[in-house]
Amino acid sequence: MRLTYMLLFFSVFQLRAESFAQKISISVQNAQITDVISELKKQTDFDFLYNNATLKNAKPDYSGY
Repeated sequence: MRLTYMLLFFSVFQLRAESFAQKISISVQNAQITDVISELKKQTDFDFLYNNATLKNAKPDYSGY
């Protein structure tokens, strides 16, 4: 009986999480990180906190490609 309640509980939360999912489409090359963040802000309801001085000197990281 406990297992049934646990499965029901987790399935309800899974359905709820899927309803809040967003589709984001962004494709950039050689763009500044501030431009990417601005585009993400436009497509989502998220706000980003960052220090402009830190991002101004940020270098690209291609280690994942």
